[in-house]
Amino acid sequence: MAKVMRAKPRYKKQQLEKVEECGELESITVMYDGKKHAVEFPKSADAKVIRQNIKSATGIKGSFYVHFGDSSNNNYLHCSSVTSSNLAKLAGNVVEVRGGNDFNKGGDATWYSNSQQLKPEVQLKFREMEIIPFDNPP
Repeated sequence: MAKVMRAKPRYKKQQLEKVEECGELESITVMYDGKKHAVEFPKSADAKVIRQNIKSATGIKGSFYVHFGDSSNNNYLHCSSVTSSNLAKLAGNVVEVRGGNDFNKGGDATWYSNSQQLKPEVQLKFREMEIIPFDNPP
């Protein structure tokens, strides 16, 4: 059988050319699994390039959330909204990456299904309503 050679997608080639053209690089420090990683990306990079750079530096597979600020506050950015302008607001701070592993996935499908589940007390109430027969006299 003949081996089929696949060419690199045009998008990747275009992104590499953009990175080579742009001399200025922005750098942030990302904390993941207790380790600090330095991530560099061009100042004019879009969310996809930044996301790929964070994934390659940390070894994350799949979607993730970026947590910033105090640990008591729930300040999260989804990886699709991590742009250079959003990260410029967090300059000088160490941002923490959460999710992205098999146990605590940051993927949209997992978070969507968890957000659609009923609270446990509401589930119990519905279950009690199902058990009561209709012909039960008061």
